[in-house]
Amino acid sequence: MSSLTQMWIMLLLVLVILGSVMFLLRKSKYIKNLDSDMKVIGRLAVGPRSYLAKVKVGDKTILLGITSQNISYLCDLSSQDEHINVEKFKNELASNSDFTQK
Repeated sequence: MSSLTQMWIMLLLVLVILGSVMFLLRKSKYIKNLDSDMKVIGRLAVGPRSYLAKVKVGDKTILLGITSQNISYLCDLSSQDEHINVEKFKNELASNSDFTQK
């Protein structure tokens, strides 16, 4: 094997290793959120492509309504002392025909 062929094989090997390491780092959730002040605490599906998300941003906790077309701020949960009964809230949303038709 010539030295030129060996050089190309080594270059290809280095590129494959570098690409693999970059792929693994991008997929690692620990690397992505090291310095982020935002964290999804929980999600609740309320339809096929819509859900509620409880998000902590800094010292605030907010509730977002998320669909495939829109993200809506619903309320600030950090000032509320009592825990929201998620199942009760989900049933109330499901019974509201205006929300489920959107």
